[in-house]
Amino acid sequence: MDTYKTNTPAATTPETNAATGVLSQFGTLWRPGSSWDNGVATSAAAQRILDSNIAQAARTTQTRTDAQGHEAYLIDRRNQSYSAIAGFGDLSDAVRTATNAGTTIPDEIPADATTKQYADQGNAKGAWADTDSELGDVVQLVNTLRGDYSSASNAKKYYQYPRPYRQSQDVKVLPQLVPEKSPTPATDGGFPSGHTNAGYLASLAFAYAYPEKYTELLTNGSEIGNSRIVAGMHSPLDVMGGRVLATALAAAVLNDPANTQLEQQAHQQAEKVLAAAGPSAVDRYADYAADKKNYRKRLTYGFARTGAKTTPATVPKGAEALLRTRLPYLSDAQIREVLRTTALPSGYPLL
Repeated sequence: MDTYKTNTPAATTPETNAATGVLSQFGTLWRPGSSWDNGVATSAAAQRILDSNIAQAARTTQTRTDAQGHEAYLIDRRNQSYSAIAGFGDLSDAVRTATNAGTTIPDEIPADATTKQYADQGNAKGAWADTDSELGDVVQLVNTLRGDYSSASNAKKYYQYPRPYRQSQDVKVLPQLVPEKSPTPATDGGFPSGHTNAGYLASLAFAYAYPEKYTELLTNGSEIGNSRIVAGMHSPLDVMGGRVLATALAAAVLNDPANTQLEQQAHQQAEKVLAAAGPSAVDRYADYAADKKNYRKRLTYGFARTGAKTTPATVPKGAEALLRTRLPYLSDAQIREVLRTTALPSGYPLL
């Protein structure tokens, strides 16, 4: 919370880099080696968890539907902030218009995508959205949460956990994403998922600005993360790590006094603009029960509770910032109690 700005390439260990450190539980499962291909599990029990992790990734890629693959391609190729807008549900069209959001990745996958790389060029200005738009403060809040100290790359470099398709031939990368496979695995680790980190950061920024869609936005954030497993690019633990990292970074950025004015402006702006917007898009997240089921499943991806099961829940410093606009009628202490009493039980891998 106080040291998130240590997340720079110069800080290379969990002790010196706050982002790498917040993921340090992964170190109880995986010990990085001297290169990308010689890390090892920390124990036989850890090996079983890591084997299960890759096996689940393989099953997901072997059973994905065409529709799931299509969505995974779009999420891979589009800016994650643009993809996060879908979490506004029936207001997503209004948000795209009010932010001047844009993408050059079409809804229909190009026929030659199996052999050609496509990079998102954004809107007419080359950005995912504009800071001088009707929702410009909201765009800037997203950009701030995804700012200079919010990268997953430094943690990737430290943990050197290979992507699942490099660990097992049973993991089938989506054919249209084969051109995106990096030729340099030494600089292309799997843990944590960078797309997941970015997608959740954008989703949390949007949710802070417009908490009326908090549930839907976080559900969409989980869809962005899960698509990385569907694509064959990441494993469940990679995605869980990306979510953990983004949640911690979002809380840190929202607690930074330098961002207080922007946060207030973005919230006020979103409330004003979207109050006048009419729902026009299809709401992908109108089924609350289904959304809740999927979201909760993706918190743990079905891993068994192999660790201590009686550790009391503790709320990280500053976590209340994540829910201040969603629960404005509660004090910080009360929000922390909400977080404590709704926490997962202890014992899950990585968490």
